[in-house]
Amino acid sequence: MNKIFNNKIIISLIIVSIFITSCNQVSTKTPGDTSVYGIFKEGFNDAEKRAIYVLGPPIGPGWNGQIGRFASERVKEINNSDDYFAIYLEVATMSTILDYITKEINDNKEKIGGFVLAPGDLDFDPIYLKLYSMNIPYAIFNDRSDSDNKKHAMVNILEDDEQCGAACAYWMQLRGLNVNTTFAAIYNSEDGRSMAMLNGFKKFLLGELDYIDIRYKEVYHVNNPWTETQVERLFSKFSNNSRMSFENANRFAVSHTLTFANSATRYTGQMLLFSTCDDYSLGFLYGLNKYQHNPDTLTTFDNCYFGIASVGGMQEYMTKIDSVRMPLLDLTKRVDDMMTVYSSPNNINYAIDYLIMQLQKYKEETGEDLTSDAIENLEGNEKKYGTAIVDTANYDLFIGYDGGYPGWRVNY
Repeated sequence: MNKIFNNKIIISLIIVSIFITSCNQVSTKTPGDTSVYGIFKEGFNDAEKRAIYVLGPPIGPGWNGQIGRFASERVKEINNSDDYFAIYLEVATMSTILDYITKEINDNKEKIGGFVLAPGDLDFDPIYLKLYSMNIPYAIFNDRSDSDNKKHAMVNILEDDEQCGAACAYWMQLRGLNVNTTFAAIYNSEDGRSMAMLNGFKKFLLGELDYIDIRYKEVYHVNNPWTETQVERLFSKFSNNSRMSFENANRFAVSHTLTFANSATRYTGQMLLFSTCDDYSLGFLYGLNKYQHNPDTLTTFDNCYFGIASVGGMQEYMTKIDSVRMPLLDLTKRVDDMMTVYSSPNNINYAIDYLIMQLQKYKEETGEDLTSDAIENLEGNEKKYGTAIVDTANYDLFIGYDGGYPGWRVNY
């Protein structure tokens, strides 16, 4: 069948918070090292500048570790500006960070602009309390805990999981998704984010949620709303929600390839996969490509259109998107089109920029420096950043994060 679907693709230069720089060395420290204790031992002695502290996980591969990578790049840009000096602090434990914060504030409070806090897997509740008690403004990135104390932040920047799911549904709509399509969904029923993406996907089809694309500044609707019965029928065929992981997605692909191929051949000639994580998608692709399937099975599968809609922005997966655009690997025998919704740790920069914007705005309006006392009206202020689809048309406009995958998982 014709594997190319005619879709109107608009090339846009409006992209999600990408910060590339070739500035000076990044100020990155681990609290507790007394030889560099404090931001003011970094040479910060400009009386006109205010200090911005960004606290997050140790820099490394994986979603949490890459928060530090992207925040550090933003710190470079800030340190080349006229108004602020910034530092990224790697927080591995709470044992030293509270003493560090207390000392910094007590010694230099008049020079401190604020904090940006990215907890990762840590409990930052003691830090929220400490900063609030010392009247220091702070912004939070992606804290989904039940902490009551995060309400004192000027903002808690969150990923919009339902929009991620809606984006995947919209992308599939463009590729002819209907109730007879051979469709599979892989997600984790024990993960709240994964389930929110699943709900967003379904709500888009039902006409209850539009997809809002931050690149194009456009709002997209379902063409014809589905019934709940139709949506449930779609998901009842090949969905897998059992503690999904790379390994489980791999096994799912291995055990269902022939079934997928036969179903797609029998009905619409399409096979579409919805995955709530790039990690799951890579596991599925590994099972599809590396397992020694029966040649007849692969021939049947290859004669069908196969598309994957995923969520993440992992570089290892985005490289596969590029390989579909520029066929270099055997992967392209299996996959006709791929996308991921950009849900990246790069978005820490939304929180950093929001803090700076509020500091500047308050200073301009009042002539004074912003304190936590002055932001009571913003308590509980959660903001969800926009989503964007990364596909073969715009792959090179986005920076992927390093998932830390060993070569055997991705080099095929």
